[in-house]
Amino acid sequence: MITSYIVYFLSLSAGMFILIQKRWFTPPYFLLGIYLLGVGLLQITAHLFSLYFGSNALLYLVSIPVTYVVIFMIFHKLISIIRIKKQLWIFFGVLFAVIIFQFLYIDLHKIAAVSEILVTYNIGIVGFCLLYYLQMLQIPERIRPSRQGVFWIVTGFFFYFLLSFVYWMVSSLFPRTIPGLKYFNDILVIMFYLVLWVGIFVHLKEREVDGAR
Repeated sequence: MITSYIVYFLSLSAGMFILIQKRWFTPPYFLLGIYLLGVGLLQITAHLFSLYFGSNALLYLVSIPVTYVVIFMIFHKLISIIRIKKQLWIFFGVLFAVIIFQFLYIDLHKIAAVSEILVTYNIGIVGFCLLYYLQMLQIPERIRPSRQGVFWIVTGFFFYFLLSFVYWMVSSLFPRTIPGLKYFNDILVIMFYLVLWVGIFVHLKEREVDGAR
């Protein structure tokens, strides 16, 4: 339970910080703030649903297309090369259609079916990250990636959703709970938010350096 409270704090505090201090952040960060605040509130609501109604699966499932669109909007702001942006649109459209198809034609009461939707969702986000990395290879950077807040944000998304893909693939193939699997997911979520916080701090540092020039 303590891990849940840590996740709530990290996501809500990051989202609220960005939105309150929005003058310090660029549009992709503002969308990130909306995402983090929304996900934090979703997690709290889902916890209450599980306490009072016994299940929160439907709530999480409904949120998948919404969060997928918001994350797409973040990367749409980050990617500036027209050719790669077109690829982003195509990739988004195909995966979004697959997700909607899965909603309509699979049994949402089965854990394996729900895992399949999350696998598709994770593939989509990882694809967004790879397209951003492709852009990085084609645009000369004036500073090292590790000193760019956006690099940390994208890297956080990349590793979290890549490892989540593995997690949900295992859950899909082995519906029965594997010992230690839940703890792996809990640690993964906490690390994801910590990396996003690093990205926020690096961005603020980067902003200070730019302002001093």
